[in-house]
Amino acid sequence: MVEKSKIVKALKKPDLALKKGKRFLAHNVEDFIRLITQQHKLSEIVNQKEIRVAGMKRTGNHAIINWVKSQQNGDVGFINNVLANQNPYRYKYENLRDKFPEHKWAIENNHQQAKGNFIKRDCLIYSYEDFPLEQIASNKFERNHDLYLGKSAMRYDLLIIRDPFNLFASRLKISSKATHFLSVNSPNKTMIDLWIDYAKEYLGETNYLKHNKICINYNQWFADVEYQ
Repeated sequence: MVEKSKIVKALKKPDLALKKGKRFLAHNVEDFIRLITQQHKLSEIVNQKEIRVAGMKRTGNHAIINWVKSQQNGDVGFINNVLANQNPYRYKYENLRDKFPEHKWAIENNHQQAKGNFIKRDCLIYSYEDFPLEQIASNKFERNHDLYLGKSAMRYDLLIIRDPFNLFASRLKISSKATHFLSVNSPNKTMIDLWIDYAKEYLGETNYLKHNKICINYNQWFADVEYQ
């Protein structure tokens, strides 16, 4: 089903499919070359602390991320809303270059780090929105983690969940202006399916997120200072 949908999309937009194919090939060549030439860099600690955030849109992700950032000391980096199974720096660099070419400093900054010229940080935070947890924590990403982000002394997984009634109501309300709030980043799941998956991880029925997992209930965080 997934492969068929990809073929249909490619037939509808052949130029875009060709562009993506070229990029995919270029990315793999670049990663292979870096694995050979940058072995000495891959063993160095780049991030003293790394926080990977997973949450659905309209779950209060940015409020909690800003709250977490405010409690960090030193140099804190943040990569917002990245794609699962991809190099976060490379994704931001290419996305900015394609859509916001005027942001030259941000483009070059992300490009340099995508090539392995990392900025050493006290804390690196990056977030995923509306992705299945099995994609976020895939074996492919774990194998390439140090290549993509640099080695981290400590890694944390932060899972954010909100009650389904307010979450779905919020997404339905805003969908009149932005229809993508009715779907998630999986052709086989609805937003209800994804919320159930996140709830199972929150309750410990699944364990995709294995790096010092911290689960936050947005409703409690928002209303209860002691919970914070």
